[in-house]
Amino acid sequence: MLEFGHEQCIRLNNHAVELFERGCFHGSAAIFKEVLDAFSNVIPSRFGNGAHCYTPQNTQLHRWSKQPRIQAKGKDEIFVHCRTVYLRCPDSFEEDLKRYYVALILYNIAVCFHMLSLIGERNPCSFDDFSSKAFSIYNMAFATKKLSLFKDGVLLTVLFNNSGQLLYRQGRTFEATKRLGLVQELISTLPMNSFAPDDYDGMFLNSLMDSDTASAA
Repeated sequence: MLEFGHEQCIRLNNHAVELFERGCFHGSAAIFKEVLDAFSNVIPSRFGNGAHCYTPQNTQLHRWSKQPRIQAKGKDEIFVHCRTVYLRCPDSFEEDLKRYYVALILYNIAVCFHMLSLIGERNPCSFDDFSSKAFSIYNMAFATKKLSLFKDGVLLTVLFNNSGQLLYRQGRTFEATKRLGLVQELISTLPMNSFAPDDYDGMFLNSLMDSDTASAA
């Protein structure tokens, strides 16, 4: 039986995803942060001993949201994977699963800030603030996921793609194309049905960009 705190966190997360789908990025980000704070309080200080390895794609622990109603294209047509994650309640929470869920919630927060940076692109102050927050939280999600034994090539692909897009917008083209190159390595190992067709095509085209092409764009 799950603790009530876990169930409530998952319900709140999924409500925030619904807000995101309607384009309410400020509101969804605020709720995701509440979920993160609550979830972090039930994370144990020690992690598993590495005896098991999990593949969440097979256990269906989450599903991707729809595209938000307010869509914003990336600058210079660099594709952004703008979907958040609905969470499902497992039968029980173990240490590594909790850590994996925290990584997913961090990703959700980062996408909200990423979308706010895109729709606020005409305001340099808003862009810089939201862009830097999104980039930092993507990195936090990646670092947190590494502490879990859960394998999720789809999540890693999206993290590299979206953080690469932000680097490109900041003019850091060498770092951007390095991350987007990792997208190509990952996406080639995943079934095509791991993503919606438009998402797959967008990230695959991103991954083909080299530093010379990016600098000339």
